[in-house]
Amino acid sequence: MSIRSSLLAALLGLLALGGPSTGATMYYLPDGVLAQMATAIVVGRVAGLAPRLDPARQLVVTAALIEVDEYVKTPAGAPPRLEVLTVGGRAGGLATLQPGAPRFQPGEKVLMYLVPDRDSRYRVLAMARGKYHVERAPGGDAELVRLDLEGLTQIDPSTGREIPADLIPAATGKVYLDDLVVTLRRSLAGRR
Repeated sequence: MSIRSSLLAALLGLLALGGPSTGATMYYLPDGVLAQMATAIVVGRVAGLAPRLDPARQLVVTAALIEVDEYVKTPAGAPPRLEVLTVGGRAGGLATLQPGAPRFQPGEKVLMYLVPDRDSRYRVLAMARGKYHVERAPGGDAELVRLDLEGLTQIDPSTGREIPADLIPAATGKVYLDDLVVTLRRSLAGRR
């Protein structure tokens, strides 16, 4: 085989692999498992965002200031405001995007599974899977939760197969906030 043929075969092999990754992959974790793993589960509003350059890691991190409306699972101290750190954002002329990381918007209402980070801050458990966007149901006062799973592939741990996002009810906005909170409280109490 000539060098040219070898290079062509190698190039075709690389193309078959799909090129660079633009997403993150994790095992699917049901809400009951996330509830048990989380230190805190909160419903609140994003009061502000503070992106900054983290020189030690050479990337941008964003601190989301959360005004807590309700604790579903209460951490020690139960502060009325929490700071939640995520990788990503724009600061100092640099932009960082971490596929599968949760994203926040000022004023957004959220339900999140949280674990401690450093300096009395928190981070979202299980990447974007651990953060729900809360929105009003069409034509009513009820609130729905929706997962934004962009950039995050979830794998069924029992089969090893990808779970399409449209098979996860909260990814399509078909779960009521009140129902999810009741389910989480029952799970935490050991009832189903």
